[in-house]
Amino acid sequence: MKSLAFTLFVFGLVQCTALQTPLSHKEQQQLGRKLSNPPTDLVSAFYSVSGLTALGKEVLNKDSVCEVAGKNLDTKSAKALFQFSEVTKICGCKNVPSPASIKAILSDASSATDYSYSLAALKNFGNDADAETLKKFVNLLKENDNPSSAAIAFYTVSLFPKNDVFKPVISMVEDIVAQADEVGGNILQFEGLGVTSGVVHGILKLSDQQNAKLIKDDQVIKFTEYFLSRKFVFTLKDIYYLTKALSALSNNKNQVPAVVSVFKSNFITKENPSLKVRVTNLLDRSIPNAAVTAKSFTTADDSVTLFDNKQFSKSTDKDDTIVLSNEVAKGYIEAHAYVLDVMGAKPKRGMFMCNVGIKISNGKQYIKPSNYGIGLKVLARVMVEDVQVYVAEKDQMSGNPTKLTYPNKLPQSLEADSHQKLVMDFNLKDLNSGEAVTAHQTFIRLTHIETQQEIFFVAEPNSNDHYTFTLDISATAKDSFNHQSGKYKMALVVGDATMQVPISWTMGEVTLKFSGKPAITKRQERLIEPQPNIEHMFRIPEKRPPKIVSTIFTVLVLSPLLIMVILWGKIGANLSNLNFSISTIVFHVGLGCIFGLYYMFWVQLNMFQTIKLLAIIGGVTFLGGNKMLADMAAAKYNS
Repeated sequence: MKSLAFTLFVFGLVQCTALQTPLSHKEQQQLGRKLSNPPTDLVSAFYSVSGLTALGKEVLNKDSVCEVAGKNLDTKSAKALFQFSEVTKICGCKNVPSPASIKAILSDASSATDYSYSLAALKNFGNDADAETLKKFVNLLKENDNPSSAAIAFYTVSLFPKNDVFKPVISMVEDIVAQADEVGGNILQFEGLGVTSGVVHGILKLSDQQNAKLIKDDQVIKFTEYFLSRKFVFTLKDIYYLTKALSALSNNKNQVPAVVSVFKSNFITKENPSLKVRVTNLLDRSIPNAAVTAKSFTTADDSVTLFDNKQFSKSTDKDDTIVLSNEVAKGYIEAHAYVLDVMGAKPKRGMFMCNVGIKISNGKQYIKPSNYGIGLKVLARVMVEDVQVYVAEKDQMSGNPTKLTYPNKLPQSLEADSHQKLVMDFNLKDLNSGEAVTAHQTFIRLTHIETQQEIFFVAEPNSNDHYTFTLDISATAKDSFNHQSGKYKMALVVGDATMQVPISWTMGEVTLKFSGKPAITKRQERLIEPQPNIEHMFRIPEKRPPKIVSTIFTVLVLSPLLIMVILWGKIGANLSNLNFSISTIVFHVGLGCIFGLYYMFWVQLNMFQTIKLLAIIGGVTFLGGNKMLADMAAAKYNS
């Protein structure tokens, strides 16, 4: 069990080895669909046309793209001018800004990034910058040596011819790369996909200009690892960043990572006896003139070596193509696969590791790790043989066996009671080697026909890999079956990671009779027995005080109101503004009803009854009061 877990763990690691997953043609097709959506502004136009160009796809409706980009151009923004210049370079837009208008946005307060965008725009529009401007740009850049500023600066410098004035910028590359974060020992990245993409793209463009490597090969591999881990992107901006970086890594003159990927499947069977691989760049374009060698082919735990230093041959299979389809048509791309016969070495089923090495003639620019570790499985069909099923007394060693052949069923239902046992014997045979084998998961499943309750038992092999399953009816009656007598469907379930087809064989029916009665579970009690009704009980009111106390308290509470009425009579209350309209009457009557409702709450009503009545009376009172106040305000305004 532990060895199998270790094998699966190693196999999982092998699948994640570096440079085995390019941005496939199908993934590029999906990204291309998103990039092909009509742009709505300059930024989306810039991302779309740049991303499509990076993928080597044609930009459609260039005139409309130029129109959208031109309408949304802010001529006072250096970044906007740069984006428009990139769109113009690809789509051939007209009515471009003049060199003077571009230079006019630069001042002593402009940053190194503004200079980078402006100078790149000048160059993309077919203009040059004077030596003084270039010198000032380089001096500003030396003072702002952060990755985000360097990203666009490196690309800008690459647009100009090789010049000694740019030497300080070239020397910055090493310092900028040193600022990258290393993750897990195999990934290099800056803060975010955009900055990382910009820096790597700019450095590789500079390398082409200088015709020299500016960063180490292992650093290129680590940056590549980062981009491949981020290839599942969704936003237009991230798609642009990803495609820009992978295009630069695939189409430069000095450092192109070579990818060895499995073609079609890494499951080896009799029907698929060979391992096929492709040698490509990161955009899944085949690299010509490659020689592929299996340096070693071992089990995943490296305990057995099948062969080593075996050459892959070029595949001659006409079906080795990559199929791309859309709503209109279906296309085929030749895979240029290399094939290695694995089944010829007669491997046993299991997990294997193939360490691959490649040589590319006339390909000094390609970066090739010493080994590409490819994990694969050798699968085999497993058959159940020598099956015997019988019922015997518990103290007997054997019974009258019924022999079965997969996938047939028992000729009649078996019966067993609490004094008996059910026994099943069988072997598992590897059809490739003809040997008896074991499987990781081997179960006997018994399903009650009426309740559909399933009970599983594990079948264990002996030292000779022979399986014997014994079901003691009385011993398992309570814990496994809950004394649930009746007919059960019996099935054999066999599964393993290296089995080509798992087995689920319904063998027939068996009637089990238990001595006890099924115990009713708590869940069954909840489903069967009616539950008591829940009635809300209000708290019993507290004992009222004596009547004389309540009367005196009421008089004291109402005395301020009585005093107010008496004083109104002596002073002379002014009732001239009281308009006896319907709204006034409704408001005052409603107000009185609310006071009356409070009184009834004290002596008779409960809280829920009071709230229900208050909602009705309060609503009417609110409407009447609102109309009364509006009439009073209107009368005062007219007077």
